Amino acid sequence: MLNKEHIKGKVGELFALLYLLLKGYKPIALNDKTSGIESDLIAVKGQNIIICEVKWRKNQAKAHQAIHPNQRKRLKRKLRILQKTYPDKNLSIHLMLICPTPPFIEHITNPF
Repeated sequence: MLNKEHIKGKVGELFALLYLLLKGYKPIALNDKTSGIESDLIAVKGQNIIICEVKWRKNQAKAHQAIHPNQRKRLKRKLRILQKTYPDKNLSIHLMLICPTPPFIEHITNPF
């Protein structure tokens, strides 16, 4: 059974996916676990592939705090693995921070 936080996380991922679709990205994978490293979204736009981490929190400050050093390391490892799979593409990490107050969605490219 899904708990309230898990459902909010899935809804946040859906919002992020819709946002990226509007920006012209096409999804490659959702909740991908390549090499045992989970990522929320992987999407492509032209020669660019992004690994997108999604955080839903009460406000932007809490959303920024939700990305801890272990997650940064995990996302960077995932990026290195995907670079071997897609050597001809430009890969980057993006964050989608979602909260119920404006600006609602904050899309951060190359956050670290």
